[in-house]
Amino acid sequence: MIKLENEEFVRQNHDPIVRKETGIEVSDDGDWIELSYDAPVQGGKKPLQESVYQQQGDRYVRKDLKTVSDDLDKSETTYLENLGIK
Repeated sequence: MIKLENEEFVRQNHDPIVRKETGIEVSDDGDWIELSYDAPVQGGKKPLQESVYQQQGDRYVRKDLKTVSDDLDKSETTYLENLGIK
């Protein structure tokens, strides 16, 4: 997911994010992956950004967090990484 996220940042001429600075949550069934990181912006404060990906077939597709938040709330998280730093 970090690779997919960074592909978008490269297209927008932003610095990439790194895994050790990114919070990762994965649902127990693997259908959802949520990333939390400081948005890579040029200068100024980096606001916390959250991105959500949903599995569709053999790939993950980025979703709008506002439209899928109810579905996310219903899923159980079984994998966490780096969330204590955010």
